[in-house]
Amino acid sequence: MNREQKTAVVDEIAEQIGSAEAIFAVDYRGITVAQIAALRAQLREADARFRVVKNSLSERAADKAGAEGLKPMLVGPTALALVSGDAALAAKALNDMARRLNLLEFKGGLLNGDPLTADEVRSIARPALTRRAQRPAGGDDRGAADRSGPRAERADPGDRHSAAGNRR
Repeated sequence: MNREQKTAVVDEIAEQIGSAEAIFAVDYRGITVAQIAALRAQLREADARFRVVKNSLSERAADKAGAEGLKPMLVGPTALALVSGDAALAAKALNDMARRLNLLEFKGGLLNGDPLTADEVRSIARPALTRRAQRPAGGDDRGAADRSGPRAERADPGDRHSAAGNRR
């Protein structure tokens, strides 16, 4: 890669870093090309990109984008998930792949410019699991506590204005 190509890559990554809502850094050692392709497909659903770039170029891009908090994570083999959409879904996709393959060690990340530890990145994935598990079949995003159902029908039988009190 010549100097002009490196400059173009740095500019492209700096733009992606600057426009990202979240950035997750992972150690990608051991993952195959086919596994990366599958992960990229999952990340596209969360409007995220998975980039493997030399750390020196990523450091220059972080400097250019004003994302100094990213630089300490750029040690050893590092891939970046650059998230423009749902950070929780992107973190879940990474976490699921990491657990399934026993690879992809989280290094940390940035969320709205604030640094995250590896544990904080993993915790971001958990609410996505919870929301998905609680979502009713109709796609409503309300949690289980907000759903109407048998408990909502229970009312004081003597209350003429309640559903239970009107049954005769």
